[in-house]
Amino acid sequence: MPLYQTNYYFYQNAFNERTKTKDIPRLISAGTQLIAVYLKEGNTATSKTVFNQLDSIIKIEKHNGSIGASSWLEFLRAKHRLEAHQHNYGQAYATALRLKTYSDSLRQISNDADAKWHEELNNVTLDRIALNFEIDRIQRENKIASQHSKLWIVSLTSSLVLI
Repeated sequence: MPLYQTNYYFYQNAFNERTKTKDIPRLISAGTQLIAVYLKEGNTATSKTVFNQLDSIIKIEKHNGSIGASSWLEFLRAKHRLEAHQHNYGQAYATALRLKTYSDSLRQISNDADAKWHEELNNVTLDRIALNFEIDRIQRENKIASQHSKLWIVSLTSSLVLI
């Protein structure tokens, strides 16, 4: 548990090296892990304190747009576990429904993106097949025209030789 606690306190002050901003996704992840550990130990009061800290971070950072979907899901899972552990089953159920709705929405967005990607890939493949067919047709026509020209030249040469 000291490791989870150290990790959480570290990310409260740590900055992302690329963006030079506070690393909110890792802070939320470390906080939810710490909450889970405290709940497994039966330390509800401390887990509630950590949750309240995360809740205030979420409220602040929500407006900045720095909370990703996975961080939001982790937060909702931690909230659900805490409410269930505190025997607030009505709130836990509401949070579970919210978690399921959000998760389903993300899954639907992912499925829609996959379907669009597959459709684009199929379109590119069909376009490539059509292009290859057109190239083959043009090559055959050119070969026939070349053979026709050779036949005409041979026929003309033969006619001139006979005359």
